[in-house]
Amino acid sequence: MYDTILVPTDGSEAAARAVDHALLLAEATDASVHVLYVVNAEPDEVAASTDERDAENVQDSLRRFGERTLDDADERAASTAVPVETSIRTGVPHEEILADADERDVDAVVMGTHGRSGLQRYLLGSVAERVVRLADCPVMTVHGDDDASPYERILVPTDGSDCAAVATEHAVAIARAFDAELHALSAVNLVEAGGLFNAGGVDSGFVERLEERAQTGADAVVERARDADVDGEATVVHGVPHEEIGEYVSSNDVDLVVMGTHGRSGVRRYLLGSVTERVLRTVSAPVLAVRQRDDT
Repeated sequence: MYDTILVPTDGSEAAARAVDHALLLAEATDASVHVLYVVNAEPDEVAASTDERDAENVQDSLRRFGERTLDDADERAASTAVPVETSIRTGVPHEEILADADERDVDAVVMGTHGRSGLQRYLLGSVAERVVRLADCPVMTVHGDDDASPYERILVPTDGSDCAAVATEHAVAIARAFDAELHALSAVNLVEAGGLFNAGGVDSGFVERLEERAQTGADAVVERARDADVDGEATVVHGVPHEEIGEYVSSNDVDLVVMGTHGRSGVRRYLLGSVTERVLRTVSAPVLAVRQRDDT
């Protein structure tokens, strides 16, 4: 499934947790890990400086910090059997991360997010957000308080789409590697459904059809899991999808969420879909966003 996993690090606690999760995933899937530190070509300190020597000193300081950060990643990997390589690049962080991922043909990127409370909780951080939106491979986002321990419960939110089916394949493979349970969740959003008709509600027959479709989608995930000898459980709920996903994660001690994003090109590539976007920003567990590989 995964041969090479890329972990960008900036020395933050969230990035350190991301290294731990990457090592955990690599150990379970027999993958290698590449840890990358990007020296920002234009940090605030350089932009504000009019002295060329000062700018060079800032760059040198950032590189030394990067070397220490990569040393820490090596230490974290010392207790595992995972092959680890490290490197430093200079440039615009998200561009260098994406370039490195392409050049190494990595199978997944694992990176930290800010994981803050209040209004700031909705900010993944510009680097992580851009990588999630633009990377061709799956990207796992990890908060600073997401301790890495073997995944026991993995959640796949599904709407029955091809996008969700692609994510299911990754979730099943990870669940099998960890001998984890796979939970499928489908949310029936009656508020949105009612809005389709501008009628403030829907009749019972239509609700039943929505529920049946949701159940079919969730059951399909569980059936795929069982085909791979993975225990599965299907749940259908009523409510706003990203809110129900967050509640399910908290109530069921979910260790990892795996969900699909749209595989689009051009400007539309920046659109993950509102549910995925909100889950990435608010859920209290690592999230693996899997892009559907098409350009529709």
